[in-house]
Amino acid sequence: MHNSDKTRKGKFFGLCVAGILIFLLSVTICGCGQRLSERMENVGQETSGENNSLTQTEEEGCGGVNSLIGGKIEAIAATGALLLNGEYGDLHEKIVADGHRNSEAYTSFQKILQDIRDANGATYVYTLIKVSDKMINLIVDAAEGEDADDYGTPYEMEPVWEKSFAGEPAYAPYAWEDEWQGGMLKTASAPIYNSSGEIVAILSVDYPIDDDLAYACRLYGERTMAIAATGALLLNGEYGDLHEKIVADGHRNSEAYASFQKILQDIQDTNGATYVYTLIKLSDDMTSLITSAAVGEDADAYGTPYEMEPLWEKSFGGEPAYAPYVWEDEWQGGMLQTASAPIYNSSGEVVAILSIDYPVPLDDALLFYY
Repeated sequence: MHNSDKTRKGKFFGLCVAGILIFLLSVTICGCGQRLSERMENVGQETSGENNSLTQTEEEGCGGVNSLIGGKIEAIAATGALLLNGEYGDLHEKIVADGHRNSEAYTSFQKILQDIRDANGATYVYTLIKVSDKMINLIVDAAEGEDADDYGTPYEMEPVWEKSFAGEPAYAPYAWEDEWQGGMLKTASAPIYNSSGEIVAILSVDYPIDDDLAYACRLYGERTMAIAATGALLLNGEYGDLHEKIVADGHRNSEAYASFQKILQDIQDTNGATYVYTLIKLSDDMTSLITSAAVGEDADAYGTPYEMEPLWEKSFGGEPAYAPYVWEDEWQGGMLQTASAPIYNSSGEVVAILSIDYPVPLDDALLFYY
């Protein structure tokens, strides 16, 4: 692991916008009954095993984008470790016994790490030994000179490394910001065995995933936006006029509302969306919720005000859009992503927007944090 002050950096949850620190997004996004007034937050805390419950989500086997990205990096580590088992495992023990890097043994071992790094386009490739259940030391580094961490640099044990010291290749389900070279990285590791079959170290690989994060964001965003854009087609024209009547009525106790709500419920049920609702623009800064697929206590009150979001602003301007982040649904649980699209009346005027909150598997939701 590398950073500008040669101390262990925290692991940060990655989002589509790579290379910036975690910060709090304070916005109001539609939910069921009770909206979130604050976006799910991470404030740059280090995510060690005991305080980062989200790091365990790879166990759920969601099979989503995060699993594919992590699996790719894990394969690099696992296959690279095969090059180091046996004779090179013994050589690593010698390097540890020597206590320094000024040896042919070190140069020979380092060359293999550099080959692994260069063949795969990895950012950092290095080995670690276990000092205790909570601490490890860096020994061999593919990097050279000032780019390399010092021999024996201590780091706190991470869950991904703990698994590899126990004999399993593994990957961290989160991404972290590389303050040394920039960009977002994801870490995977695998055990290194000596000629006696004993684990003497682990190989750890830090791999750049900016392109993968952008792809994941776009993949989920475009899916949710497609539902919103296609659903809005059902509401254009006659139903757009009907929405104007509902707004003019100022309540939901009407046949017009029941008829419009039925279309929202069909969109929700067909696609497995969590929340489906319409908003009107009150000002450049505020919107108001009018219709909702939800009923009874599950529905937000007619006219509930919400601050304008960038995606909603785009849709009021005539474009389907999606939010490049996910948020926690405190009402039903889980993580959601929001998309929206304009609704037109029979005169071709935007009279409202359709907004969709769609579930994102927790394993993949980790990709959206920054």
